[in-house]
Amino acid sequence: MTRRLQVQQEDRATLDQLRHRSWWTGAEAWVLVDDYDLVATASGNPLLTLLPLLAQSQDIGLHVIIARRMGGAARSVYEAVLQNLGELGTTGILLSGNPEEGAVIGRVRPVRSAPGRARVVSRDLGLVTAQLLWTPPRA
Repeated sequence: MTRRLQVQQEDRATLDQLRHRSWWTGAEAWVLVDDYDLVATASGNPLLTLLPLLAQSQDIGLHVIIARRMGGAARSVYEAVLQNLGELGTTGILLSGNPEEGAVIGRVRPVRSAPGRARVVSRDLGLVTAQLLWTPPRA
């Protein structure tokens, strides 16, 4: 990822190449973090190494998905990685939660809702309601 970022910063990639992501080859990287509240602790956060890459993540094929419990989520927006993602205007999904928690993504608070009912906060679409579902794997 760092090499892809270096190539981009050295102006070797044209605007058309950036648009079509044709200036690098290889797999896209997906970072999926569950229970983020257990990962970002007072003793450290291993995701801090991603901070220099987040602003150009779309250009370099980096995808970051972070899940955490709703309790304490409003306080976590001041944590470095989540704060950076918020400043970048990344899309977020809120499932059911206590509205007293406060604003969690931008100015959006959680609401009590049915299982799977989500509030999607997007820079492009604004606030959208969605229904998420899970299907068990086939045996």
